Amino acid sequence: MNDFERINRINSQIQNDLSQILIDYVGDFIISIVKVDTAKDLSNSKVYIRVLSDDLGLIDELNVASKQIRTRLANKIRIMKIPRLKFIIDFEDDGVEHESDNRKK
Repeated sequence: MNDFERINRINSQIQNDLSQILIDYVGDFIISIVKVDTAKDLSNSKVYIRVLSDDLGLIDELNVASKQIRTRLANKIRIMKIPRLKFIIDFEDDGVEHESDNRKK
């Protein structure tokens, strides 16, 4: 299995497992995990999500809780190293992805 196939498989597994884990963190918000982009060395994963709400503070809350979410992910997925998670909002309307740290307030 080459690196590309391995990373795609890991991205898919992380996306599936996070969709179950995030139910406890999002409350009444409706979110969709658009994609997961993991580094080859498994150091980091960017998790692109869409929030069907006007409150974009949820992304910041998820990033604050990312260590706890990562711990729960480690209990579900069996890989050598669990990547650090960075949640990024994906704005469907403008077709441009913005990191939550850079959005205008």
